Amino acid sequence: MTELRTVVFDVETYLIEPGLLAPKLVCLTYQFLDKGTARLVGNATPKKLRKVCERIVSGKYRVCGHNVAFDFGVLVAAYPELMPAIFALYERGLVHDTGIYDEMAHIASGWTKQRPDGERPKYHLADLVRRILQKEMKGKKGDDIWRLRYCELDGIPVEDWPEEDGVNPGPAEYALDDTILTGEIVRIQLSYAANIPTITLQHSAAWSLHLMSCWGVRTDPVAVAELEASLGATLEGYVATLQKEGLIRANGVKDMEAVKARVTQAYEAMGRKAPKTAKGNVKTSREVLDASEDPVLLTLAGHGAVAKVVNTFLPVLRLGVVNSINPRYRVLVDSGRTSASKPNIQQLPREGGVRQCFKAREGYTYLQADYHVAELCSLAQVLITVLGKSRMAELLNEGKDLHLATAGTVLNLSYEETLKRYDAGDKTVANARQTSKILNFGLPGGLSAGGLMHFAKGYGKDIDFQEASRLRDLWLETYPEMRLYFQWISNQCGMGTFTSCHPVTGYIRGNVGYTDGANQQFQHLTATGCKYAMFEISKQCYVDESSPLFGSRPWGFVHDEFLLESPLAWASDAATRLEELMVAGMRRVLPDVDCRADALLMPRWYKGAKAIRNSDGELLVWQPTDV
Repeated sequence: MTELRTVVFDVETYLIEPGLLAPKLVCLTYQFLDKGTARLVGNATPKKLRKVCERIVSGKYRVCGHNVAFDFGVLVAAYPELMPAIFALYERGLVHDTGIYDEMAHIASGWTKQRPDGERPKYHLADLVRRILQKEMKGKKGDDIWRLRYCELDGIPVEDWPEEDGVNPGPAEYALDDTILTGEIVRIQLSYAANIPTITLQHSAAWSLHLMSCWGVRTDPVAVAELEASLGATLEGYVATLQKEGLIRANGVKDMEAVKARVTQAYEAMGRKAPKTAKGNVKTSREVLDASEDPVLLTLAGHGAVAKVVNTFLPVLRLGVVNSINPRYRVLVDSGRTSASKPNIQQLPREGGVRQCFKAREGYTYLQADYHVAELCSLAQVLITVLGKSRMAELLNEGKDLHLATAGTVLNLSYEETLKRYDAGDKTVANARQTSKILNFGLPGGLSAGGLMHFAKGYGKDIDFQEASRLRDLWLETYPEMRLYFQWISNQCGMGTFTSCHPVTGYIRGNVGYTDGANQQFQHLTATGCKYAMFEISKQCYVDESSPLFGSRPWGFVHDEFLLESPLAWASDAATRLEELMVAGMRRVLPDVDCRADALLMPRWYKGAKAIRNSDGELLVWQPTDV
């Protein structure tokens, strides 16, 4: 079989603007690595530019670039008809991103926090060029560089572009340099014999996430204004109380010495020592304030939470009234999960009304779906793969509720009796089920009894060490294979760290400790199943006209939850297909464990929304009762 030729390409565009992550294409540079000559074509020759773009995505070549999902996004903004071809490239594994490859190599080596040379790696092209090629890129910094001014060259023939000024490269030289240096890195990366497991999946997920970012999300001006007024009044009340107590000065700045003194006093009143940092300073984190039992310090904790929403999220919510908010996704953290920023859509405040400010566009509704106990399903698969059997997997495959199964052990009841009482509204069983969520979500990561005490506080539950020890033992009694699982992790870890090779996917992560190693197994597997689903969901939304999802647009991803905007006219059918694709994607990594996904429709992002259906079984748009 003939080896595919490799082409490297890069685009230069207008600047990214609020609501516009795929700005206008000004020029494109490309290079076939077997020929070595880089070429540039500008938009002053539109037929030639289109022909080059069509050739690059034709499927005849391996296509390489740095942050290549952005470049593809620019291409489809200019030529929407190229979208199917780009999806086909990803589906066939014909895309290579130098940044993703480099980051996965660092994850496998355990060097993401610090390399052996003492450097904390970054993944911009200039950083890779400096680190891998031992070269410095020109024209990357400064107020008057061409990187920021390609809009000035819109429609101007390339031969009329300015030349370099002796200090910085000219616009043609700068653009060509990006592709030439990327090509040198590609040659080095492709020369390595070893394949990096799941890298093709990471590439396709990066494309799906970038499309989410490009579509973005809008906010409701009325809800934003109401939230701003409410938070302002709350903050004003907090400040008045804290100034009266001497913890905030007249200029609005915290008096940290007074805060530390108050923390010390509060903990002494409880017969405990105030928590301190490694340097011996009294801690003043929200966790410490929340545990102080001092009403004033609890007010200070509330002040901090509200101030964060006001300072971090309100400015973004205001922007969403005018333009789309475009969260940026990172396809990989060490575990294989994703992360988000600007804003961090994956960690919005649960309280305070921030989520409710996000509202579907006219003619659309929000379609949301998440997996049922996804990480426990993934853990069960790992247990079967490593140990050959799992009580957790048996319960899941029997369709049983793991939280009720755990609650039954805690209450010394059979599963059948626990379920019967729960369905009858038994408060004791309901409370035990809530406690079981803490156990099921916290203990698989290897928490000790002391760690469980701390973890429970995040759920608003205080338990002492003796109770935490008892509950942990009962949990291990419910799922006895977990003792062997923890021993398996411990054997790999020894007294330090180890390199984890995932038993299902082969994903490699270096420099893993005991807790990271225990969490890694199910966190990574869940993320992998989600990414398989994510690509197929995106493809059907954008290019599969036969799918009920066609015309819907994914805009948010939160670990095991997908958020789409779907046309109202066929949103119920879209929801059914979304559930099917989510299950199919997860099934690729969970061959021995049943999983399910549950979808619902809502006009804006409500955490308490429920799935409701009419008499024909069609999913309806849920509305809160207070509206």
